[in-house]
Amino acid sequence: AVAEVDLRRTEELKKNFPSTRIYQDWRELLDKEHKHIDSVNVSTPDHMHAPIALSAMQLGKHCYCQKPLAHDIYE
Repeated sequence: AVAEVDLRRTEELKKNFPSTRIYQDWRELLDKEHKHIDSVNVSTPDHMHAPIALSAMQLGKHCYCQKPLAHDIYE
């Protein structure tokens, strides 16, 4: 499954992997697909790294995240 806000960017993906489930909201992806995924790759603008990675980790998923994982101690 893939989360991408701009669906135009998923056209090539759908051609190569037609069975891929695509969501525009990462929260919806995690909500609907968490039972079917083992890990999450967070490749977003850095201000979203912590919220997405933490949400995935709270579901028990392994997480690969670009740097920085967080901006401050709170995150």
